[in-house]
Amino acid sequence: MTEATLFEILKAYNQQHIADHYTNLPAERKRQFLEGLQGVNLDLVFKIHENFMHKKTSPVHSGDIRPAS
Repeated sequence: MTEATLFEILKAYNQQHIADHYTNLPAERKRQFLEGLQGVNLDLVFKIHENFMHKKTSPVHSGDIRPAS
C-alpha cells in the first residue's frame, strides 16, 4: 500500500487521527507500518468497524429460558 492510498482510505472513513500519528513516525517506522498493511483490506476493516459502532444492541432477556408448551 502506498502512503497516498493509506491517506485516501483514512480520509474516506474519518480516521484522520491515524494519519496524524503516522506522519509523526520516523521514516523506518513508516515503512514498517505500510509493509504491515500489505494484504489488509482497510475498506473492509473500516466498514466492519462502522457497522459494529452503529449497531443497536440486542435487548437483554432476564429470567429463565423454558421450552415452549
